[in-house]
Amino acid sequence: MNSAASSLITFLISFFIVYIIYQVVTLIMAKYLGFDTIWRYDKINFPLDSGSPLWRRRYIILLFAIGPLISFIIGYLFYLIFVHRNREKSFLSMFSYWATVHSFALFFCAFVSGSITNDGFGYVISWLYIGSVMRTIYSVLAAIAMIAIGIKLSRKFFYIHDTDILEGVNSRNTFAIFTVFIPWALGFFILSLIKMPGITLYEMLIYIFSVFLIAPSFSSFTNNSAQSLISMKNVKFPFIPLIILIIIILLYRVGLNSGLSI
Repeated sequence: MNSAASSLITFLISFFIVYIIYQVVTLIMAKYLGFDTIWRYDKINFPLDSGSPLWRRRYIILLFAIGPLISFIIGYLFYLIFVHRNREKSFLSMFSYWATVHSFALFFCAFVSGSITNDGFGYVISWLYIGSVMRTIYSVLAAIAMIAIGIKLSRKFFYIHDTDILEGVNSRNTFAIFTVFIPWALGFFILSLIKMPGITLYEMLIYIFSVFLIAPSFSSFTNNSAQSLISMKNVKFPFIPLIILIIIILLYRVGLNSGLSI
């Protein structure tokens, strides 16, 4: 259970780090374009009239595309870190795994969710005049890309945990449930509670569609490619990461509750 708790805590810490970077680069772009902004825990507000001359096509595309694009770059960087450290049972290895998942979700899932809701990255899609057929094609390609990335991650994920050698797909799938699926599901439930009541359908769909990145952990193909698994040892409870997580949540939720004008 300590492995599951460690994975959950790392999941949440990595999400906040990646998401805060996402929001900060959006704030920087908004400032560069001349937008006034209010940074809240649930979203970034742009206190402008709908008829403001700032709401022009090029500005809208830049404003709502910069976050997902930076997230893709961050995801690729964390993926490289994870690949090169996948044999190390360390906090950084697990952090890089979840940071990769979150970052790529904020890019690929943002396109799929935006295509459905016309919110967030959906503004970029609309102002690029991408029709429904191409939206569907691009969404399918995004899902395929996430599955491919998930396969690459899954082949190396099990090595970063304190495990003994144990053969058998059932054992590996059980381990994946406790260290991947439960932290993912419970983590997003906690994030949804933190962002209540301001969480949007756009964000919820991003959370849901990120399952494409973790689903390959349960595939026999990816599990069989790893030869060492899985009996959890006496892993110590991650008290220090838990304290760090509590501090981050308090600073983010309470500190941005009333909004920060930038």
